[in-house]
Amino acid sequence: MKINTIQNIFRHFLQSTRSRKINISLDNSVDIQNLLQVLQSYGYIIGYSLNTITNRLDVYPRYRVNGSSYLNDIDFYADLRVFCNYGKLFRLSKRCGSSLILIYNPIVGIVSHDVALVRGLGGYLLCKLY
Repeated sequence: MKINTIQNIFRHFLQSTRSRKINISLDNSVDIQNLLQVLQSYGYIIGYSLNTITNRLDVYPRYRVNGSSYLNDIDFYADLRVFCNYGKLFRLSKRCGSSLILIYNPIVGIVSHDVALVRGLGGYLLCKLY
């Protein structure tokens, strides 16, 4: 999957949650499903389902009681080809506090920094979620 595509998906997702949409429609692909599984495991979305009529994924974002989204902001890394090995990723995760770092590993796909550190993986830095 192209990294620019991932950024476009996140921009669309962030814009849709800021306008408090209940359902967000995304293209269907294995990489996007992988991304949605990561977002669901961290509580940014309630879930997603495949719309068999349109062959698109319907995503259901999670909102707080006051109506704000759990996804407040996204910082994309300026250089889209920054590869982080395990050691660099470990140091970066210590500096980022409670934010979630997503990386793209060509073998396993999109994973969070927590999963990458447990598995001893590195990957291309995608973004930081707040």
